[in-house]
Amino acid sequence: MKKFSVGLASVSMLSLIAATGALAQSMSHSYEVTVTNTMASELIAPILTTGTDHDKAIFKDHYVTPEAEVQVLTGDPAKLAAAIGKDVTIAHGEDGPPGVLLAPGKSITFTVTTEAKEIRLFAMVAPTEKPDNYLTATIALEPGMEKGMTKAMDKGMETAAMDKAMPAAMMDDTVMIPEGGSNLMAGDSDDRVVLLRKRLGVMADGNEMMFDDHLRSAVMEYQKGHGLSPDGVVGPSTLASLNKKMMAKDTMAKDTMAKDTMAKDTMAKDTMMKDGMLSAVLHRFDIGHDEKTMATTPVAGEFGTVSVKKL
Repeated sequence: MKKFSVGLASVSMLSLIAATGALAQSMSHSYEVTVTNTMASELIAPILTTGTDHDKAIFKDHYVTPEAEVQVLTGDPAKLAAAIGKDVTIAHGEDGPPGVLLAPGKSITFTVTTEAKEIRLFAMVAPTEKPDNYLTATIALEPGMEKGMTKAMDKGMETAAMDKAMPAAMMDDTVMIPEGGSNLMAGDSDDRVVLLRKRLGVMADGNEMMFDDHLRSAVMEYQKGHGLSPDGVVGPSTLASLNKKMMAKDTMAKDTMAKDTMAKDTMAKDTMMKDGMLSAVLHRFDIGHDEKTMATTPVAGEFGTVSVKKL
């Protein structure tokens, strides 16, 4: 069991300093942030909020930085806030002990003033059941989010219209594409492109041997879903994956990428619009009882929600 002690005085002072510094920023905006603890019995320690451009001060490779580790182990965000140096807001609940925690079913609302386009929340899970856990989430603050969402919807409608105009096809994972030879990419004309279309279920709008933009998009989507670099080029790794012959090192690379993605909270970048407000969920990670492993493990479950309203 790790030591758990929250520095209330330092938390309050950091909040004041952060607020004062943020207000001095000419291009900053203020947001009302509400965090709700949806866990059944565990409490949330003081929450540090900052722009995601400071992520390097929080995460290091597959682990957390020494300053962030202090917050995970003790609940005190002072060292991490000092390492970030600016653009930091600290919020805490009124439950306890020691009276600065957020209890199950409770919410806290605080104001964040920042120039960031995306903010991160980072907090310790009080070790009432299991120590060395933290919660984190990111939420986009892009101006005109509604406009951006509309553009995304328009793009989706455009894609749907394209799909409607083009005969539908089913993916066939039994198709084998000959390996070797040069990479396949947009603009190429090759017999293997015909097989690639069958494998990914992409019909041709003309010459089926031509690697067109529609096929390139399908390749990129496949790559994104299989831990590959989404460059739209069918090279040895992508081809091996399509043929279900991923080498051991490719599988290890995929696992490493997945762990790195979890640790850096790519999966937590799930900003959505709910009831006219931006919202996200809190994700939980376990840094392990042996810090020598230097690894972060995701924990499944529901832990909390975050909503943001621009003031």
